Amino acid sequence: MKKDYMAVTNDSQEDDLSFVDNFWSELWNKNADLPNPKSVTSRDEFRLMQPVLRKVQTGDRILDSGCGMGEWTVYLNQLGYQTTGLDISERTIMRLKTLLPQYEFVRGDIRNTDFPENCFDVLFSWGAFEHFENGPGECLRESFRILKPGGRLLITVPFDNWRHILTRIRSSRVKSRANTDAHKQMRFYQWRFIKSEIEDEIVNAGFEVLWTKPLHKEEGIRRWLDWGVKIKPSSLLYTPLFKIAKLFMPSNYLAHMIMTVAYKPE
Repeated sequence: MKKDYMAVTNDSQEDDLSFVDNFWSELWNKNADLPNPKSVTSRDEFRLMQPVLRKVQTGDRILDSGCGMGEWTVYLNQLGYQTTGLDISERTIMRLKTLLPQYEFVRGDIRNTDFPENCFDVLFSWGAFEHFENGPGECLRESFRILKPGGRLLITVPFDNWRHILTRIRSSRVKSRANTDAHKQMRFYQWRFIKSEIEDEIVNAGFEVLWTKPLHKEEGIRRWLDWGVKIKPSSLLYTPLFKIAKLFMPSNYLAHMIMTVAYKPE
């Protein structure tokens, strides 16, 4: 597991929960539009979760844990799945409740929810469990508690891919991003994982892992071109290099995220 940091203002002394709440509230507040539920169908997560959704029965409950702007919650409800959206951002949840009262949105900490034990058949969480500095364990244990026996867990976390690993090996100075600029205050942002690390965390919470796969290769290519080889989209080299990387470079080298599917033993 590797830490990523972000620059913050010098007066940012919030605890982890408040920081995560305010950070995402400010980010999502910039988008005043309603959720675009159809956008989820083009995402890798939607394709990979189809086998799980096909087994969901009428009356089964799904939790969108860390629902953000709510597009997944809305879309799955439109398909007929009984889906609840949960997020830490109070402002975002209040806005969703006002704009979309026909759907169930709940404000809460994904590490310590108010849901009863064994109440959900499926729980999915896209890019949320990595944002707590003490690791994803509390999120996973709470997910285990509120899932029914046999229930499915689907999560994505940032991938500590081979590009990241080889960059660290080649570097003559291995140090955290928190120390790279003395003029900025840096704060923990997220963890990155290799496959075995996130699987170990999931197993330690009580789950059985079914599979883990890399995803968002295209986003990883964009980051590699922009941050790694410093080629911007305006460059004539950008498009041909993007196409070559998409065709020939393995996902384990460039994929931005990894997705794991697991289940709670009966």
